[in-house]
Amino acid sequence: MLRLSILNLLPRALRSLNRSFRLAFLALALLLLTGTAAAQSTTAGAIGGIVSDSQNRVIPGAQVKVRALSTAIERATITDPAGSFRLAELAPGTYSLEISASGFSNWTSASVVVEVGRLTEIAARLAVGQLQTTVEVNGNVPQLDRTSAAVATNLDLAALDGLPSNGRRWSAFALQTEGVTPDQNGYGLVSFRGISVLLNNNTVDGADNNQAFFSEERGRTRIGYSTTQASVQEFQVNTSNYSAEYGRAAGGVVNTVTRSGGNVLHGQAFFYDRDNVLGATNRFTTLTTRQADGSFATSVFRPKDWRAQWGVGAGGPIRRDRIFWFLAYDQYRRNFPGVARAGNPAQLFAFPTMAALQTLASRTGTGTTQALESYQSVLTGLNSMLGQVPRTGNQVILFPKLDWQIDDRDHVILQYNRLRWKSPGGVQTSASDTYGVASFGNDYVKEDWGIVRWNRFLTANLLNEMRYQYGRDFEVEFSQPPTAFEQPFAQNLYQRAPQISLASGSSGFSFGKPAFLDRAAYPDERRQPLPGRSHRRGLQPLQPS
Repeated sequence: MLRLSILNLLPRALRSLNRSFRLAFLALALLLLTGTAAAQSTTAGAIGGIVSDSQNRVIPGAQVKVRALSTAIERATITDPAGSFRLAELAPGTYSLEISASGFSNWTSASVVVEVGRLTEIAARLAVGQLQTTVEVNGNVPQLDRTSAAVATNLDLAALDGLPSNGRRWSAFALQTEGVTPDQNGYGLVSFRGISVLLNNNTVDGADNNQAFFSEERGRTRIGYSTTQASVQEFQVNTSNYSAEYGRAAGGVVNTVTRSGGNVLHGQAFFYDRDNVLGATNRFTTLTTRQADGSFATSVFRPKDWRAQWGVGAGGPIRRDRIFWFLAYDQYRRNFPGVARAGNPAQLFAFPTMAALQTLASRTGTGTTQALESYQSVLTGLNSMLGQVPRTGNQVILFPKLDWQIDDRDHVILQYNRLRWKSPGGVQTSASDTYGVASFGNDYVKEDWGIVRWNRFLTANLLNEMRYQYGRDFEVEFSQPPTAFEQPFAQNLYQRAPQISLASGSSGFSFGKPAFLDRAAYPDERRQPLPGRSHRRGLQPLQPS
């Protein structure tokens, strides 16, 4: 809360001060923005504990050094008079730990796991003497975190790669957490403790990953996912009692950390294919066709539905121990034709009674034979707006990231996420719906966000973190070209007929341009943490590209 208030006041205050006062004020602001490094963090974890001898007497002044196994980045501190130590702001991963003190043998562990937002506690006992002692420490973080009141569950890389996934939407793994349930409407959102799915908070590398317009994850749920699983190192699900720094959530918080490169070239390539050829038939998905005798028959129909996902994620060194790169590419394609159907085809396409034909003939001044032909012609036209709707989804994500360990005190991270989603006919996502074939709507999403982070350790336990994000979430929805039967209803109104509901609440369906289309910006949100710069733009007369 202090950081936000200072950032809001800083530009206004600086304009009212002369140069010398500006410099003094800026220095004071940076000191206030500097915080003591703690175990809990939105992007990192910590290692801490107590060092004692074999008689359980604490050892002050012991040297503690950790080394990241992937990047060889080192951090060091000494134990305080109570024999305790804490090394905070450690990137999630595996570390080696070495503790030494004069008159005692060294204490080492080759594998200590650090998780985001958690403290890995170490109880080291040093033996008297100068012999080297190697101790194997359980790298798993205890389920009970005694340093925080938050109720949180971490899902690491092993869980993400090992658990089965339907569609590789990694945020769905939050359902592995107690008290988390899926959205009853089937949109892919999750509820924490029964609270609305719109009251959650989502962060990536400490930066906001929410959309204010719909109060959902950026990009919404029609897309495959906003960030590729190939770029996710781990994430933490906070269900309650979480730190105030997360904020903006009455439900839960999903805090994600992305992968980085290392000294060793590493990576993965993946391909997933899913096809409904062997799947069951949905009895509610039906097609109505006209028979040779002029009658209409309705039968259960199984449309095509397949999805393919492929990509790579790889990282390595640019300059060993100093500069590292990571790159992820992910493409998601789906072909899932929808079915436009009537609510009750048997009732909608039933032949009229003789009395109804006579009434129609008298009103039109024709005979019953001509009235029947006209009636059947209208039914044929209505039926031409029902059936299969071509519907596809094509998504491409590109995620480059650069880590630069400038020196022992400074660490800079640059990263960018680019997503493009095109889904003709994809506004309506259910297998079948009571809309005409030209009324499902086309869906497009453009998402870009970049983060710059600079961590500088002023002392071993005093950290100044500067973080900047620019993000844009641009979504549009447009109607499809009209059918031949709809054209006469258009009356030159943007060459689309307005929405016409034909007994849509019971037996019929709706055709024409839906009332909720077209949306040229749905929304166009841009985000950056500067006063007066973060805003949501209004409707723009733009076309998808």
